[in-house]
Amino acid sequence: MLSPIPHRVLTAILLLATGCSEDLVATDNGDAGPGILPITTEMYEDGFLTTVDATDRETWRYFDLESAAEVFPALPEDSSEWDLAFQRFRIQSNGGSSGTGGAEVSIQRDQTFEGVTAAPIAPYIQDSPDGDDEDADPDLAFLVGDGWYSYDEGSHILTARPIIFIVRTPESRFFKVQVLDYYDGAGTSGHLSFRWAEIDPPSLASQFFVPRLQHAETITTTSNQS
Repeated sequence: MLSPIPHRVLTAILLLATGCSEDLVATDNGDAGPGILPITTEMYEDGFLTTVDATDRETWRYFDLESAAEVFPALPEDSSEWDLAFQRFRIQSNGGSSGTGGAEVSIQRDQTFEGVTAAPIAPYIQDSPDGDDEDADPDLAFLVGDGWYSYDEGSHILTARPIIFIVRTPESRFFKVQVLDYYDGAGTSGHLSFRWAEIDPPSLASQFFVPRLQHAETITTTSNQS
């Protein structure tokens, strides 16, 4: 299990790895495939901003929050190397039906990114097999209820909702994650960007408000959305 990396130490690692460049590439991403851009991470306000080329409709991109790096697990479904995975608008967490890492997600709809400094005690959910809804996709935690995005049927544009996701990783560390965009500067879809930062673990003395969640249907998707 990895020991906690303070924000200032992770910042230093990113700076050293990139020669203090403005666009910080987290680590050596290896061979992500022809035409696929590397996953990049840069300092952003009080945390980090990561951009993922998730344009491939068949390939999942795996990301480890502790090391701020893309990883390439040989058996993703049975690996604790990764925390989040990306494919188009889909975001997996390494728990439940998506993996054996035991990752869990708490959904905070009434919080700001800056206001979340510690993880809630409960509730947490995991990715689960497809439930009683209109599609055949797994019910991913990032798509539960309204999901991380809203979809405009007229323009076919996905817009990120102001939702904070608290991720408990396989290493039992806690990170806040907010998806910001689904498009690159040219307007090409499948380029997910999200900001994130490590936060304190839950405290019994915390007054952090957590709304009760119930399992809900995922957003119905069509080919126009992907």
